[in-house]
Amino acid sequence: RAYLAYSEWILNNFNLKSKFQLTSIQEELQHKKISEHVPICDQICPIQQRKNISSDEFTGEWIVVLNRAGVGRREMKNANELVAALLQTFPDHSNPYLRVWPKQFNFNDNLYETARMARSIRLLIGVHGAGLSNTLFMRPGTILYEINPYGCRHLSFNFHRWAEVFNLQHALWIPSQGNNGRIDDICDRESSTTLNVKEIINEVKNLLKDEVEYRSGYIRRALKIMTDMSIVNHPPPGFEKFL
Repeated sequence: RAYLAYSEWILNNFNLKSKFQLTSIQEELQHKKISEHVPICDQICPIQQRKNISSDEFTGEWIVVLNRAGVGRREMKNANELVAALLQTFPDHSNPYLRVWPKQFNFNDNLYETARMARSIRLLIGVHGAGLSNTLFMRPGTILYEINPYGCRHLSFNFHRWAEVFNLQHALWIPSQGNNGRIDDICDRESSTTLNVKEIINEVKNLLKDEVEYRSGYIRRALKIMTDMSIVNHPPPGFEKFL
C-alpha cells in the first residue's frame, strides 16, 4: 500500500490525474455506453496516420517501445523494426483508444514528464533495467512487457514482483539463443538483444485482447489495497528475531 500511495502522492503533487481516474477516452466510452474498438491488422493494411503527435498529447492509450538506442548495452538492436511492425499491426493512428508511439522512446531526467508519460502508457515494451521502474506511474491493469537477454530469465523476478506491487500485468520475452547463436546458460545482462519481431507482435495482440477484460479486476484489487486500513506500513513487533 505504501508504494501505491507514494506514486499517487507524486502524481498529486504534479497536479496530474490519479492512476485510478478514467482517461478522457474511457469517460467518453462510459458515457456513450459503448466498448472500445481497436483495429488489429494481420496482413497489409492502409495506415491512417494522425498528424502532429507530440508529448503534449498524453491520452493514456499508448503502446511504447522503450529503448536505450545507441548505448551498445542492454538495448534492443532492432527496436526500429519492432516499432514499424507495431505501426503496421495497429494501423489506425487516428484511433483515440490505442495508438503506437511512432518512434523509440526513452525517459529523460524530468520526473514530471516521466510521470506524465508513464501514466499515459497502456503497454510498455522494454529491456530489463532501471527504466522499467518508471512503470510505477502506469495505471493498474496496464501491461509491462519485459525483454531479457538470453540466459537471464531469473532477472524477470524483480519486475514480475514490481508488477504485482503496482497491479500491472507482466509479460516476458527472452530469445531462444544468444548473440552469435550461443546456447550456453550464461547470463550476460549487459548484452544487446535481437528481437524476434513476429513473436512479440503476436503476443502483444493477445495481451491487448485480454487487457480490457482483466483491467477492471486489477483496478479493484489496487483500490482494495489502498483502502484496507488493516494493512500496516511497518514491520510487526519482534521482526528483528527473523533477521
